[in-house]
Amino acid sequence: MKKKLCWTVVAVVLAFALTACGQPHFDWIDFVQFGRIQYIAVDYGVGAVGRALVDADLGPEFAQVQFKQAEPHVFGHECCQDGDAAFLDAGTPVYIVKGYKPEFRLAAHREGRLVLYEADTNPNAKTGADLLDIGGKVRYIGVNSAQDGVTELAAIADPGQVAALAEMVLSARVDQNRLGQQGTQYFIAFHLEDDTIVTRAYWPDTGELHRGILLPPEFRTAVEQRLNAVTQPTPEPTLTINWITPLPAPIHSLRLKGQVAYTILLDQTHIYWMVDGNFGHIFRYPLAGGEVETIATSQFADGNLDMYRPIRTGDWLIFLDSRTFDDRVWVLHALNLTDQSDNVVTQGNGSTVMRGLAADGDWVAWALLEESASCTGTDAQAVLAVHNLKSGEQRELDRACADEYMWLWPGLSGNRLVAAGSDGLHLFDLTSGQRTTLTTDVFCEPTISDSWIIWTIAECGEFDTTDVVYNLQSGERRIVHHGFGEPVVRHRQAGRWLYWYPPEPLTVYDLETDRMLIVTTPGENEIIRDVAIYDNMIAWARDLDPSTATVHDSVLEWRTLP
Repeated sequence: MKKKLCWTVVAVVLAFALTACGQPHFDWIDFVQFGRIQYIAVDYGVGAVGRALVDADLGPEFAQVQFKQAEPHVFGHECCQDGDAAFLDAGTPVYIVKGYKPEFRLAAHREGRLVLYEADTNPNAKTGADLLDIGGKVRYIGVNSAQDGVTELAAIADPGQVAALAEMVLSARVDQNRLGQQGTQYFIAFHLEDDTIVTRAYWPDTGELHRGILLPPEFRTAVEQRLNAVTQPTPEPTLTINWITPLPAPIHSLRLKGQVAYTILLDQTHIYWMVDGNFGHIFRYPLAGGEVETIATSQFADGNLDMYRPIRTGDWLIFLDSRTFDDRVWVLHALNLTDQSDNVVTQGNGSTVMRGLAADGDWVAWALLEESASCTGTDAQAVLAVHNLKSGEQRELDRACADEYMWLWPGLSGNRLVAAGSDGLHLFDLTSGQRTTLTTDVFCEPTISDSWIIWTIAECGEFDTTDVVYNLQSGERRIVHHGFGEPVVRHRQAGRWLYWYPPEPLTVYDLETDRMLIVTTPGENEIIRDVAIYDNMIAWARDLDPSTATVHDSVLEWRTLP
């Protein structure tokens, strides 16, 4: 019997959560749970971690792992329970760390190294001392950059002030049910006497030290005073936004009776869409007027054409046809809209899971996970591949065991491919084969179009909307700050146009002229479901009554951009 290939995520930005198998998702975070306390490996996320532990740091055995969650074939075990771990095998001893309470730190051997785990969530925590055992142990406090968690912007070294600030942390009230941190972010690094470091994200505007430690205003004052006393490095240039409103071009529309358009696409002659609750069909309508037609239909009874966003490029409509309840079974189609020929690019027959899709012109790229008995950790290999629809050329750019490497978010523009690897963001030249690393800092959801690559500076899922705009021709990097979004705001890109989703109101940024254009503002109790841009045309889907679950209308609208 074949093992089922299904990867699940434990999200710690807000809370531990499981995605449904069959939906796009990421890998397990390295965690263990005992006594209802969930501990995270300190080298999982951003931040300085200090010296590595050695066996001499270990105290008595504290417990043993009962269940390993990160198994492709695991079913029927609810996460997360005491004794669970992401990557530690059942029976693995977990040790107390000498000098620290087990409610704060534990350690275990994994794959030949000693991993330090620190408490992330504790349902019994009332004060900071219930989460962090650092009293009398802090040598100095570093204030680190939010971009990498490691670059030290300022340091607080006065012993009296260090002790006072540490006491503020230990006595502070804890509320781990808070959702969404806003404002400026830093990382606070507590450098301990044993040369290990405790690093936690900190938001001065709300006073929260991750995770849910609510610090008093005096802590913020001390941090800001120290930052102001230090000469700050010159930041990357920030885009100057010139607002223009409203656009002069008229709005054209198509009202959909009893349907809510969900995902939309656009080209020079047609607008395409899928209907909420019916993702097995793609419809289109001529911009000049005419009849609605069904342009693509799933071959599966439980088909889903929206597992990954369809792509309209060149002569092609690229879409992934997947079963809703088994994402290992799928077919990647390239429909030629000139002669209506349907080309199967590649397909999965029960042993692969798609992890990303991109297309531009005649090139199609994808990232996937493929079952492999040679990979002992996850039983899967991560593959990054491209296919040329005109020549038929197909080649793999990379293949590696998924427990060692992973590919996500491929993007294409001409003969250039950008993709997120486990060690950073990479740019591939499909003609020369050259591979360039763009950044190894924390980032999320890179995109590429024409001469620009854009990525968000944040862990994916965080309430951060700061983007890097990188010009491939000039090498210039600029920063776009556009506030905090709740829910999470994600950037999208089409040619010279940059925009964000969900849009309230719908605005687009012209990368060539540094102008922010207000395209439209939804009416009261309305929302914009999706946006598409093609050349100098923009379209959006407006839900007229999103608060109701009953059948209601939506409107497709479009207008030209300057």
